[in-house]
Amino acid sequence: MIIKEITEILKTFDKSELKKFERFVSSNYFNTNERVYKLLRVLKKFHPSFSNRKLTNHYIFRKIYGDRKFNDITLRYLLSEFLKLTKQFISISATQKNKHEMSKIFIEEMIFRKQFSQVRSNIVKLEKEVNKNFIIGTNYLHNKMDVSLLWHMYSFFSSTGFKQIHKNVEGGEFEVYNTIIDLCHIYQNLIAIKNSHNVEYEDNLLFAFIRNFDYKGMLDSVEKLKTDDKQREKLLNVLKIYLCFMITFTDEKEEIYFEKMKALVFRFQDIFKTEELRDIHTMLTNCCRFKARAIDNEKYLRYSFELIQNALSKNLYLSLGQYMPFTTYILILNNALALKEINWTEDFVNKYIKEIAPEIREDVHSYSAAEILFQKKQFEGALEQLSKVKFDFEMIKPNVRSLTLMTYYELELIEAAYSLIDSFAHFINSNKKITPLQKEADSNFISFVKTLLKHKGKKVNLFKLVKEIERCSNLSRREWLLEKAEEVSELQARYFQNKGQRKRTSYRL
Repeated sequence: MIIKEITEILKTFDKSELKKFERFVSSNYFNTNERVYKLLRVLKKFHPSFSNRKLTNHYIFRKIYGDRKFNDITLRYLLSEFLKLTKQFISISATQKNKHEMSKIFIEEMIFRKQFSQVRSNIVKLEKEVNKNFIIGTNYLHNKMDVSLLWHMYSFFSSTGFKQIHKNVEGGEFEVYNTIIDLCHIYQNLIAIKNSHNVEYEDNLLFAFIRNFDYKGMLDSVEKLKTDDKQREKLLNVLKIYLCFMITFTDEKEEIYFEKMKALVFRFQDIFKTEELRDIHTMLTNCCRFKARAIDNEKYLRYSFELIQNALSKNLYLSLGQYMPFTTYILILNNALALKEINWTEDFVNKYIKEIAPEIREDVHSYSAAEILFQKKQFEGALEQLSKVKFDFEMIKPNVRSLTLMTYYELELIEAAYSLIDSFAHFINSNKKITPLQKEADSNFISFVKTLLKHKGKKVNLFKLVKEIERCSNLSRREWLLEKAEEVSELQARYFQNKGQRKRTSYRL
């Protein structure tokens, strides 16, 4: 319904904006239909909730047209006109907030009106303003492309093309910067969706381009470019960061370009906007996750931890006015504990638990305390903290269940462990909110725990199990499983060694 679309938009207006909209609708320049203004005055009485049941189509029609017989077509036309004005007001208001866009529109109009003396001076002025805001991740690159296009339009329509050829080259370079950076973000997002939701993409133009583009050749060419322009030099180094990312992200065993990317990020991180720098840290930590499995788990966990520490020092995980995402918090917690950084983890929890949304904060705090106590081998204390988690927050349930199972194992509560395995497996299979990737990781974890629980009194090749855990590409709690499998393997080795010694002693006797 049109009226619902209108009221949903009007709900977003505060009192000040509603007054501006009222002046906009009452202006003869934008609106010549008096009934549209009358409609606004009717709707204004129901602002901001628009929840009063009195607000119906018949009520609106009667307020606008009096005793006239209700006509749905007439009302629809009036509502459509009102909606058009609403959209026009929002568009104009947004444009007025963007000084760059306002200047660009004015210059384009002056070009079409052939006022070239004004065009040149205004482009120069706009370019100076754009250059002041040299921060990657803002609209800087797009604005530079706009300026280059305006120079091109000016040179074409004013017949001064040969004088502005360097501006065309510069504009082409900004197209390259922007394309490579956007490509990296799009590709990483697609791979994240693929991994988290087990999506398989059909072959497409984007992936064909990614497979066939020579990133290394492009990077070599960029490194050979020389310039005296400080901003251009910085931009070329920014481009190297994203080219290195595509090289190392598409090859999980590649390390040289990962190191180069990491060094460039730490060197030039001050020229990125917070959101962009956070995305770059995410790129690097994603690379660490892949390379931890493919190359060296502890080495890349340590790299990831270094990146986390740097990101925290710059408040990259805290968006203005927003809480820290639970997934980010857990990633940091798990990374630090996997490296046995217990004191650091305790400091992190104490400092950042207040940045978790209030409705889940208590549960997350209890769970965090349980993880830390578990690492300290205070298993009864960990179990006590886990019992405080209320399970109101869906995303925390798999973590709590897996940690509880580990605690049961450590305390040798075998029956409780088997009971939890059954309920945990059922929970994973029946819960539609868990991603396919998480289901697979937790299912593999349960399978390995079952094998560990069954080792007593049976001939289980746990040396082979260690290798299976290491090779498993998608697995929760890998470090703990390896630790327990290696413990059992050592006990098994001692058993066979002692058994052999007893046989030799008996033979001698």
